[in-house]
Amino acid sequence: MGEVYNFSSPVEGRGLDESGCENCREQKDDGALFSGQVILTDTLIERIVRGETHRGLTLASLDRGEVVTYLRKNLHWRITDVSLLATCCVDS
Repeated sequence: MGEVYNFSSPVEGRGLDESGCENCREQKDDGALFSGQVILTDTLIERIVRGETHRGLTLASLDRGEVVTYLRKNLHWRITDVSLLATCCVDS
């Protein structure tokens, strides 16, 4: 349905020298968190209009209960923490 990419690298090496840019250093020092969002509504409507079936489910409306059931079966997400070189995958 959609993807969010955060192209990030260590603060060191950004900017003009090895110390990195001021904004990157400030965000690191502040413990800045990054987030993203994926708009699902347009894709859900397209699947309703086309009558597409995914994993045995065909979404017929945007009724809350139906969408929740559909997403529980079809939505997957992953968090990757590059600084720890760990990946956590969770299927809903």
